[in-house]
Amino acid sequence: MAKKSIVFIIEKFSNFSYMVEPYLDFFNNEYTFYIFHNNSLYCKNCKPPVKKENIIFIDFLQIKDSELVSFFKKTNIDAVVQFAFQSLRDTIIRYLAKSGGIPVLFMEHGILAKNVSGKITKSAKNFHSLIKYFSYFIRTLKISILERQAGLLKTTYNVFLKKQYSKLPFDNYILYSEYSKQVISDFFGNISCKTVFSGYPIFKNEQEKSQIETLNVENTVVYIQSPFRQYNLTKITQEEEKDFYNKIYRIVNKAGYTLKIILHPNVNKKEYETFFNKDAKVKFYQNDNNTRIIKTAKFVIAQHSTLNFTAVVLQKPIIFLEYPETKITVDVFDEISIKTNTDKLEKIISNNKILESKLPLYNDLSKRFIGTNNTFEHRVKSIIKSMNAVTSIKYKSLIEKYCLKDDLSTYDPYDIWKTGLGFIVKNGYNKNKKLFFLPAGIMTVFDIFLNNKIRLFYTKQEYPIVRAFAALSLINLYKKDGEEKYLE
Repeated sequence: MAKKSIVFIIEKFSNFSYMVEPYLDFFNNEYTFYIFHNNSLYCKNCKPPVKKENIIFIDFLQIKDSELVSFFKKTNIDAVVQFAFQSLRDTIIRYLAKSGGIPVLFMEHGILAKNVSGKITKSAKNFHSLIKYFSYFIRTLKISILERQAGLLKTTYNVFLKKQYSKLPFDNYILYSEYSKQVISDFFGNISCKTVFSGYPIFKNEQEKSQIETLNVENTVVYIQSPFRQYNLTKITQEEEKDFYNKIYRIVNKAGYTLKIILHPNVNKKEYETFFNKDAKVKFYQNDNNTRIIKTAKFVIAQHSTLNFTAVVLQKPIIFLEYPETKITVDVFDEISIKTNTDKLEKIISNNKILESKLPLYNDLSKRFIGTNNTFEHRVKSIIKSMNAVTSIKYKSLIEKYCLKDDLSTYDPYDIWKTGLGFIVKNGYNKNKKLFFLPAGIMTVFDIFLNNKIRLFYTKQEYPIVRAFAALSLINLYKKDGEEKYLE
């Protein structure tokens, strides 16, 4: 069986564990995975998180321009999966892949919301951003000039600078729910015929879902950490953040609960462990089975995290706790959580009626925002389904282009030997190979290397075998789609 290949696009190695790795076990062994990343921008000597023959990491900032173009032209890639579409890197890769006839799929990850507002502080990592985008810009120019990819400059201008994302659409969109489709449609226009609903992935598969549903609730509270300070979305210092965490701990501990903190994969776990005394009833989790941890909790305290969706599916009350010096609102979380601050947190925790006030809405909200079939296994099936759908459309278009026409005349590989000179040289070669070896060789070189595309001196003609294969192809399309035009 022929090997298949999929390209995933991530920012750095730490993204791999939660954005890509959970899906890989559900592809069969015939797949090779290429992981494009920018990790050298954050850590030049860091090694890839896994070492497997079928998982190949490629640093977008270090690969040569010619190698990048050649990769999408010559590597047998079945699909490119992107989790984002707004960056310059995403635009370059999407353009090169689509230029090479490779299906590009958008797979929803994180939070897609119609209304996101608030004042975000300027990033202290602007130096990193400048280096990154300067590298991307230079790469765009070099590929455009050296590889004669003039369309890349125009596309970059329209898509990245003017935000006209519909100028470079995806071939298919793998989304959580109908709500996600409405949000993405604001960027790409009508995508109804290109959408596959996969649900937000919470469980590995149906077997794990059944196991987790039987777990008992413990006397614990889960705090889902958001990396506001690390991403420079807040002005508070590390010491101020430490005070914020300890205030949450004191309130939760006073209410008789053990605090479990789920850390974002991109933060330093050791740093947060120093926030508390050694005897504090606090447990830290990172890159763990978050679904199990949330299932056994009484309720969840969180900010802007997609793990809130996990709490909704598991019917856990969510307290949306205001974060210091950060004012960002997302309409999705306004509907599923109880908003408060640390001054009112103790009162909320002690009142079950308030805690459970949103639970009756969860079933409807879950279907609207999160979808159904919430497993990684089902999402992999959605990827494969999307790949097959795009490939099917591509081949269908090719068949229609070449078979749905009256004139099926074509050139033949032996056309040169049907010309007057070709007959003379061919007959002479059959009688005297030594005498006609050079003329036959010259005509062969001319036909293959000089006249292969131009086809001078040749005349197209109808071949019964061509018409027969065209008819069989159209009959198969009719059996599949039932369109009468294939029989006319």
